Amino acid sequence: AKQITDAMIIAVAKSIGTLVSDEDLARGHLLPPLTQIREISRVAAMALIRQAEKEGMAQEEMPSSDLQLMELIRSYQWEPAY
Repeated sequence: AKQITDAMIIAVAKSIGTLVSDEDLARGHLLPPLTQIREISRVAAMALIRQAEKEGMAQEEMPSSDLQLMELIRSYQWEPAY
């Protein structure tokens, strides 16, 4: 997508919200722990892509399977290996 819509932002926010455990919610945490940033990033990317597809704004065809899409996203994610 060449632009980010309100619906995309909402989809990403909702997807991040699914990563907050009941335990964290009970402690008053609204976001998942930063130690999960790599998973958070992948889940957010998938939500953004799927919403862009729904809106007809995706510029490339992506795998229809969420599992395959997640693996594709993971393959593009930088690994901090030195």
